[in-house]
Amino acid sequence: MDSLLIWNTRGVGNTPTISTLHRLISKFKPSIVVILKPMLRDDKRVQVGLQLGFRSSVSNAAQGGQDLGFLRPSLTVDLIAVSSQMLSISAAIQGGPVSILLSFVYAKCSRSLRKNPWDQIAVLGAGPALPWVVAGDFNTVLSAFERQGRGIFDSSSASDFADALNRAGLLDAGFSGNQFPWCNNQSGQSRSWARLDRICCNSPWQTAFPAFQSKLRYVQTTLKSWNKDIFGNIFNNVELAEEDLSATEDIVLRDNNPDNLQKLNQAKEKLTHLELCEEIFWKQKSRNR
Repeated sequence: MDSLLIWNTRGVGNTPTISTLHRLISKFKPSIVVILKPMLRDDKRVQVGLQLGFRSSVSNAAQGGQDLGFLRPSLTVDLIAVSSQMLSISAAIQGGPVSILLSFVYAKCSRSLRKNPWDQIAVLGAGPALPWVVAGDFNTVLSAFERQGRGIFDSSSASDFADALNRAGLLDAGFSGNQFPWCNNQSGQSRSWARLDRICCNSPWQTAFPAFQSKLRYVQTTLKSWNKDIFGNIFNNVELAEEDLSATEDIVLRDNNPDNLQKLNQAKEKLTHLELCEEIFWKQKSRNR
């Protein structure tokens, strides 16, 4: 497979979006093009595929989903699992070394509703160890560092997501470019950003595609450093964050001006994040016994 193009866009049936897709396809020559939230009727989906030079497609629109994939004829594809939030296919590449597994996610905003794709990821991770990529809009983050601006970091949601990836043996592939691809497009203090989109892969994928693996080496090195800095001092950091929160609460009690309230929210978010790190630490510890 030459390359895989995934675009999270709100509607793909307009001329500017089609023109952009044409340019991207011409530049990268992907074997598969995946559109998240295409907002297309069935007849329009076929028309757009032909416009882009693709005669085959897969979709979870019948299940109320938002994933659409256009496929090159050089791929032999089987539909493995389909739901309203996730679409999984296996692809046999002509002249390629192995069959591969590809999962595309457009998760719900609600934590309770995201349990379904997390369970699907765990089930697929327990199956045959094919090279596997899971990509899309997961509608949650893994840490407080992956969001900025208004809003409280949801440690429970992040823990659910991290646990699903861990159980399936999936590693975050990192990113280049904009750190926060999602924005709520609000103004002033109401504006927020987050890293909701990501690509994850398993170790058989790294083995089968060394070029992809080399890109991960920097990410893995960075994660190891982060692991040492965060988990290596986790208990001390939690204690310091608790003391900082207590001191900030005292300040707010004396003067609850907006600046102090903002510092209080930041202190709460920091403690919540460190408590999540502590929780993940103990989960990893129990699995390594």
